Amino acid sequence: MYKENEAELKFLGLDKWEKYQGHGIRCAEGEGQNKHAEKVLAVGTTFNTGIKTELLNCGLRMENGKLQGSFIDNLDYIKQNINVLNLSVGGFYNEQVEKLFEELYAANVIVVTSAGNSADRYGVDGYAKSFDTLTIANSFLYKGKEVKRYRTSSVGEGIDFTMFGNWFIEYKGNKVQVNGTSFSSPFVAFVIIPKVQQFFIEKAGRRLDLDEMYNFLIDHTKYLGSPDEFGNGIIILPEPGEIDVNKYITKYVEETESEKQENIENGVRTMLDIQVFDGQITENFNISEFKCRANGEVLINAAVIDHIQRLQILRVWYNRAINVNSGYRTPEYNKKIGGATNSFHMQGIASDIALPQEFYGFSKDRQNEFLSNIKNKWLELCKGVGLGGGVGFYDTFIHLDSRPKGNYKTGVYSHWDNRTGK
Repeated sequence: MYKENEAELKFLGLDKWEKYQGHGIRCAEGEGQNKHAEKVLAVGTTFNTGIKTELLNCGLRMENGKLQGSFIDNLDYIKQNINVLNLSVGGFYNEQVEKLFEELYAANVIVVTSAGNSADRYGVDGYAKSFDTLTIANSFLYKGKEVKRYRTSSVGEGIDFTMFGNWFIEYKGNKVQVNGTSFSSPFVAFVIIPKVQQFFIEKAGRRLDLDEMYNFLIDHTKYLGSPDEFGNGIIILPEPGEIDVNKYITKYVEETESEKQENIENGVRTMLDIQVFDGQITENFNISEFKCRANGEVLINAAVIDHIQRLQILRVWYNRAINVNSGYRTPEYNKKIGGATNSFHMQGIASDIALPQEFYGFSKDRQNEFLSNIKNKWLELCKGVGLGGGVGFYDTFIHLDSRPKGNYKTGVYSHWDNRTGK
């Protein structure tokens, strides 16, 4: 271990984690075969002797509106063989790229991205806007105690965490100094995450998934007071013996066949029969408005009813009719239409509502104000009952969901803008 790294490692709490070297965790750098990518991987192997590393080419390009490139070619391999993937990227938010990350999220591959080198107030460039990755900004330790942002690191609401990017590493038998955002994100991907994963494998028998890892990191982050510069802050690991393992391990319980049948009989997930149940949930919303467009199936439980009741409160404030374009989706239908792998529509707690006709006659500033007001009101309603909430803007509708607090860029709720003419 090089003396020049001691102050940073102690600040991050890593001097207590020497026992954990990421044994068995498979890590990949997606930049391809070049010296820079080799140095990125060397960040990991300098501090974690147990990780398994490889270089992959994860290039992407657009051709005639369709995503192409080696990232797509390597996707199945990554899903089957890689635990943590680091990407040093730039560009722009792309819905097709987001679907790639959704696939990796579903395969329990944790993707870490650098925040890039340019940004505006509304989020960093490139993959950094994804909701299925961890995005890392670049900072340095000033006089051994103060964290400051490197001026080359992005600013914006897309950042999750910041990390030091100035390290002395072992590269081909030599001590080499590296610096930049390209080396802050791999420190999270190849040093911190593998250490934490090895700890949970030993204590709980399995790795953390992305949401669990995010919750763990959030709980062990020092907030630095500027989300645009540092996201939620800098990750500082606790002593391993102080970690409450059960707090971060989600308990998954499979339904038995009898339980599934009982749920169907009790109307938890059943075909809507208006002759038996008129379906009126609130004054202005009938459950039939939320049925799956494919086969008329609906999901009825306490969370769904709570979501619809929240829409009713919004409807009163909105003071105009709300037309639901999409409510509940069966997993089969969601997949068919290209919905997100973990879409809240499949839980019945997401609704796409049509924009009113007068919206299209508004000026651009008035449109943005209109959408912002709805977003703020919906998130206020969610926050009031301890939820995170999600809001998405599209050309003809607004997505509203009642998701819990969790893996989102603000640390609380999720918001995205997918309009083409914004």
